[in-house]
Amino acid sequence: MNWNWKQKWPISLVVIFTMLFSAVLTAAATEPDVPSAVMADAGSTAEQAAGSAAERETESAAEKDTDSETEQAVEKATEQATESVTEQATESETETATESATEQTDESETEQATESETETAAEPADEKDTDSAAEDGAGDETEIESESDSLTDNSDDEVTADPEFPGSISPEDLTAAAHEHSWSAEWSCDENFHWHECGAEDCPVTVCGEKDGYGEHIYGDDGVCTVCGCLGPDSRPARTAAGAVPTYQEAYEAMIALKDKYPEGMAWTNFTPYGSQGELGDSYVWKGGRIYGSNRGVGCAAFSFLLSDAAFDSLPARVIERGGFTLEDVKVGDILRVNGNSHSVIVLQKSEGGVVVAEGNYNKSVHWGRVLTRAEVLNADYVITRYPKGYVPSDESDADTVVEEGTEGNLHWSLTKGGKLTISGSGMMPNYSAAQLPSWNGYGVSAVVIENGVTSIGDYAFYQSTALSIYLPEGITRIGQNAFDGSALISVTIPGTVGVIGDNAFHGCGNLASVTVSEGVKTIGNNAFRGCTSLTHIDFPASITSVGSGAFMDCVNMTRVRFMPGSGKAILGGGLFARCQRLISVTLPQTADCISDNMFESCTALPTLYIPASVTSIGENPFVSCVFLKYIYFGGTEDEWNSMASVPLKLALQSKGTTVIFNAAFDDPFAPDPDDPGDFWPDEDGKDPVEPDDGDSAHKHNWSAAWSSDETGHWHECGTGCSITDNRNKDGYGVHSYGSWVVDVKATASQDGSRHRDCTVCSYR
Repeated sequence: MNWNWKQKWPISLVVIFTMLFSAVLTAAATEPDVPSAVMADAGSTAEQAAGSAAERETESAAEKDTDSETEQAVEKATEQATESVTEQATESETETATESATEQTDESETEQATESETETAAEPADEKDTDSAAEDGAGDETEIESESDSLTDNSDDEVTADPEFPGSISPEDLTAAAHEHSWSAEWSCDENFHWHECGAEDCPVTVCGEKDGYGEHIYGDDGVCTVCGCLGPDSRPARTAAGAVPTYQEAYEAMIALKDKYPEGMAWTNFTPYGSQGELGDSYVWKGGRIYGSNRGVGCAAFSFLLSDAAFDSLPARVIERGGFTLEDVKVGDILRVNGNSHSVIVLQKSEGGVVVAEGNYNKSVHWGRVLTRAEVLNADYVITRYPKGYVPSDESDADTVVEEGTEGNLHWSLTKGGKLTISGSGMMPNYSAAQLPSWNGYGVSAVVIENGVTSIGDYAFYQSTALSIYLPEGITRIGQNAFDGSALISVTIPGTVGVIGDNAFHGCGNLASVTVSEGVKTIGNNAFRGCTSLTHIDFPASITSVGSGAFMDCVNMTRVRFMPGSGKAILGGGLFARCQRLISVTLPQTADCISDNMFESCTALPTLYIPASVTSIGENPFVSCVFLKYIYFGGTEDEWNSMASVPLKLALQSKGTTVIFNAAFDDPFAPDPDDPGDFWPDEDGKDPVEPDDGDSAHKHNWSAAWSSDETGHWHECGTGCSITDNRNKDGYGVHSYGSWVVDVKATASQDGSRHRDCTVCSYR
């Protein structure tokens, strides 16, 4: 470099900066106003950038020449540049100035200055955009744009949500439009609120306050939330410390221990032993807390509550609605509300095929051992459980490990380590004989599960089996001869699809204490239940049209047999109840055709008998050794009786002192009571409300089938004169349980959209 250039280049540099700033000032006059914060930050950044560039130029010049004139010229130019940028530069100006400076300086230093300027200028813009998004409820993320796009107005392309219009659609909704909510029927909760969780994967709703059913706890007097069953903070420590959660076996033993106190067939209605005529009180108050506003009951509710308290003491209860549970979720000791929310049963045992239950007010009496199939369990209106969420009993083991398996015809069978025999497939089960039994015979079977698809139980299929229980699905049409002859069964439920119970089907089942025959069964074969010495009570449906000879012979502990009134003719075989020495109550089919020979032979405890008018013939001596038979009530006339009864029969009855009463009315033991109050007591003191205008007449609830509702919950209203004013204590009360959102109108760039969701129970929108 020659000396003349050394003298002139500082002057040239000043000229260049002067021209540059003139251009910048001209451009600034056409740009929109920039917030002062941006100006300040941009100026500061530009000052740092200019200072850095000047410093590098100074260092370069100093290395080559130490002339003081050059240094002064550079310092002067730098000072002018810094002051000018600080006072006037906008974000765009700063970048332009920086770009010009970079042409004269090192490229890498220029990139650092440019990045610093962009970040500094973007920070205030981010804050402004974020605040605006928060006010609009959109929650958008601010995007840093390039210089050419930063001033472009994109507001028409944004979708915002109006907080005053709950149907509007937010960007979050659009992002998650493909997500289908699957709200759990079971409640989740914390100390203050409850809600339903979404079970679908990747649910975008993470804030509990936005989840389905979200609401604040509503505590009853017992400290339990009347909506979700959560314990209040004051009652939780005392309730949970009241006792450890039992195992399945412990719960079963606690409940079954009450069987002697409340035996099979004991009278149990909504009037007695708890109720208006009850010796045990007007209602039973249980320890599990309120269920839909009630913790008292009579009839089936009282019985279930009583057994539940025996198993769980003071452990709190919670409700799982239909659809929120599977058969696998149901546990021993759980209460099922069935038959259209009109009947309660409590689970004694459980298997893959269903559950074994105990119940009060089953045909107005106590009944142990009825089986509900898987389908019936899943159709329950709700489950009341006292097990904590996620509880796994300590007696769970590897009992379900398969140890043996095989085939029989079209059917497959498997046996687990715990003794459960499962038979699956389609079609009829083969018939066997005492000399040729199925391949599962000889193993230690404790329970039998017949799966859907199997249509019959073959002859001798479970002859002398060690199985204690069996689960028969709907679809079984026939139980073959001697199918369970001599087996160890303690209970059996026969589905209504079974047309025929074969001869000797349950003959000699000495442990059989519970038999439930469903409506639809028509034919009971000869000796079908003969010698079932543990059977004390049995009821048959109105569909029965034929009962074979000796069907209940030698059931020495049988005390009661009842047939529901039907419309079809019923044919009764000979010796039907012979040698049932403890039989004291018989209700014959009201369409029975005859009283056969030896029908009641040696029924030494039978005091009375009603014979329907449909009977047209009486055997030679059906009442041999009926020494305590004092009255026979005949539904027909005296002439009809005389035309049937032989002279030897009349003399035999006369010798025993038996009186025959004609034209006797039938007292149907299955007839509903028109004054039945129901099994739940919803109000505070457990007493039925009283009509305001008549203190002596008890008010009967007349709950509407239609739903009433408000913004929080739904319920059924009672008719006029009801004293219940708190909606939470009314029938069916519950907090709304909403389904998924449905978009009615999609949002556009110029208008908001709308959407709705309905309560899955009452359709409140």
